[in-house]
Amino acid sequence: MSSTQPEIALTDEPFESRWTLPALDEVGTARVRIVLGRVDIDPETTDEQLAASPLPLDRRLADPVEIEVDGRLIGYGEVFVHEDKLAIRVLELLAKDVS
Repeated sequence: MSSTQPEIALTDEPFESRWTLPALDEVGTARVRIVLGRVDIDPETTDEQLAASPLPLDRRLADPVEIEVDGRLIGYGEVFVHEDKLAIRVLELLAKDVS
């Protein structure tokens, strides 16, 4: 995990959020993005090289993923399978002023 990400301990206790989102009926829709990781690609890399090679991300499988809403980091979660679909379990929500 990178030094900018907090260590997150899993617990069965519910968490208290310092982040509140307005009700979606008040704001319309919100774009949620889950960031699994990042990779730097050399500009000289060809499409054929990209298609033929795995792109290792900067995170381990057990590391938390970033949760963004409308382009702002709001928390961290973990990926799991729910009824044959990928899902996210929220582990931590950040304070509103974190971006």
